[in-house]
Amino acid sequence: MESSDHSPTPLTFGSRLRDWLGTKVPRHVFSRLPRVLARIPHEPQSKVLSLTFDDGPHPTGTPVLLDLLREFDITATFFLVGERARRWPELVRDILVEGHEIGNHSWSHADFWKCSKTRLLQELSRCQHELEQISGAPVRWMRPPYGHVIYTARAWARRHNSTIVLWDLLPPDYNPASNLSRLKQVYQRHVRPGSVVCLHDNDASRKITPQFLREIIPEARQTGWNFQRLCLYSDPFSNQA
Repeated sequence: MESSDHSPTPLTFGSRLRDWLGTKVPRHVFSRLPRVLARIPHEPQSKVLSLTFDDGPHPTGTPVLLDLLREFDITATFFLVGERARRWPELVRDILVEGHEIGNHSWSHADFWKCSKTRLLQELSRCQHELEQISGAPVRWMRPPYGHVIYTARAWARRHNSTIVLWDLLPPDYNPASNLSRLKQVYQRHVRPGSVVCLHDNDASRKITPQFLREIIPEARQTGWNFQRLCLYSDPFSNQA
């Protein structure tokens, strides 16, 4: 996937609709469910946001993201797929050594809207066990693949003292039709105080996401935005705006 600011790839109506729904549905629908976080607590008008990355670890993508985040002195949250964590446990440890958070993104990136209850519970529990074995610590965050929240996943999270984290902003780095211009357009249109930004750490995103971050991080800081990680909030629901 080649990106260009000057010759953007044409996007279909379906692609644009998917990008729009990807931000609007978590922001306005799922975030109303009990103990589902789509936005970090913040003071009125404070310009804070949180970066998150789904689908890793990735053998080439993760090291690039870690280098970039270290360069800008930003900590983030990586929602990891269990079978990939088992394959590249050293990358999970690298994420933690750099001071980032990790979260459960299921064992195989299964779609919870299409899973049986038994498989869904296995997906979450197996991933949780793998991540806690590697990290040696409890994993307190969970993000359902595709943001597909159902009651069974919420009940699992409650039993495991885990918070479901969705997002408030989804730049479409997952979309093969997207380019740098499109990502910046979506970001600039939808960012607001407290936004949880969902990006990706996979084959589709690795060529465009680092470039996007190099563009928006300096611009955001110049206009007063601060990047904060989820773990700053001991109870994210105590004062959610």
